[in-house]
Amino acid sequence: MAGRGPRTRSASHDAFTITEAASRCGLTTRALRYYEDVGLLHPLRNASRARVYSGSIIDRLDLISKLRSAGVELGEIAEILCGREPGSEERRLIDVIERRLAAVEAQRVTLSTLLESCQPHLTQ
Repeated sequence: MAGRGPRTRSASHDAFTITEAASRCGLTTRALRYYEDVGLLHPLRNASRARVYSGSIIDRLDLISKLRSAGVELGEIAEILCGREPGSEERRLIDVIERRLAAVEAQRVTLSTLLESCQPHLTQ
């Protein structure tokens, strides 16, 4: 593998160690190992059995991180990424995002109602 300096090729053509992959994605190496344990990732192994993360796995990690930041549970992420039907990943992703948006909207309504009920008490 090349040195650890700046990458000049696109991520889809590079291979990264677990430390490099974690650093690129803002995750810990422990998180990457856990994602592998639960079946979200399938890194290759080199001759010395060290994990090798391709650019496509980096992209997958980025999606996992964004979904986690949006409050999507790992079980739902697994549904999106590990479906059996080819080409249905996008549909599953849209379904999960729509459900998450509906939940956030319901929270917004609840919080707005709560705020309105507190307003009279603040003006006294």
